[in-house]
Amino acid sequence: MTVVIIGSSGGGMATLGHSDPVELITTIHKELGRIPPSKDGFTNGVSYALFVSCSAAMDSVNPNRDVATLWTVGNFDGSEADAASTFQVKPVYTGLLKDVNQKVTEMEEHILAPAIRRKSSNINGMICISCDPSGVNCSSLTAAAEMNLSVTGSGGTSLSLATSLYEISLVGNAGGSVATTNYTKAVSYCYALANSWGPGQEYTPFSESLNGSKDAKKPGLGSILDACLPSFLAVGVACRLIDILSGSLRFSPMLSLLDDQFISQLKYQALPSVCAIVAATSLAPEHSSTAVMAAAVASMACWGSILSGLLAGWLVSLLLGRALFTCIKFNIPATMSNILVAGLLGLSVSFLFHCSGAVYVLSKCAEYIRIVIRASPV
Repeated sequence: MTVVIIGSSGGGMATLGHSDPVELITTIHKELGRIPPSKDGFTNGVSYALFVSCSAAMDSVNPNRDVATLWTVGNFDGSEADAASTFQVKPVYTGLLKDVNQKVTEMEEHILAPAIRRKSSNINGMICISCDPSGVNCSSLTAAAEMNLSVTGSGGTSLSLATSLYEISLVGNAGGSVATTNYTKAVSYCYALANSWGPGQEYTPFSESLNGSKDAKKPGLGSILDACLPSFLAVGVACRLIDILSGSLRFSPMLSLLDDQFISQLKYQALPSVCAIVAATSLAPEHSSTAVMAAAVASMACWGSILSGLLAGWLVSLLLGRALFTCIKFNIPATMSNILVAGLLGLSVSFLFHCSGAVYVLSKCAEYIRIVIRASPV
């Protein structure tokens, strides 16, 4: 089964990914590949996409002044597209928004809408991302309603209007896209579509995708620590200089500008936070900014312990995907899911480390390791 994507970069700029159409559409295509193939042997994926990207927020855009780019997937020369073999996100036109919209309208009317109606295209779903139901995307939504396609997406206002105008079959907990990431949206879309397609089409973000390259191997502890080296060097040199200069009367006035709280945070909080964030983003790269936020909050309990920071980052990376998928399975909107995952998950890990005494134990372990390393050989 294949899916059509229509839409734009949206009315607001509070999303975490709409500005990169290639990453957004590619992420959706990859996640669709985690749904088992249909009985006919068709791999699930994106066969057609018409996505308008504009640097300005669509709510305040000026069609006669602002520039936009049209990104497409599929063979818009009129031939049939195969999701597995022809997937490529490419820019086809850049110009004033009014001209881009006109081009989208023509491509929908002459190519996309007929493709949706053509049974051989094997199109079974549509994803609407901040679309324009009453104007630009009228033709494709009309065709989707005629073919009774499962429709999901984000952009609450546009989806509500599309439902009222065309009586489309809206599935999933479609809503706004504020504070969401590309991955959050993709998981939400794919889960909604898979559920509507019936038995045998179950989606899980933990299975191997049939679209694109295989998931990259996760880095080891050594690689994560190597990635943290620039921060280790900078903080180490800075702390050493502060210690040296603090004993000099000549530099005392300069050092007086640095209060004790700043120096303490530099010595005891900076590196655990760096380790937690690098560990989380390295082990769960698909979560991008969500992993950064959750790890940053979790690291607040790791005062003075690099090992605690590494463990907190690992725990965040382990729980992120499971927490997100659980929220979506319980029909929690994508925005609220991201808030719970990025905020509450990190806070929970921080509380766990603080209340369990894990930071103290790991600090003592690190201290013992340092003593062993520094000890003179017998």
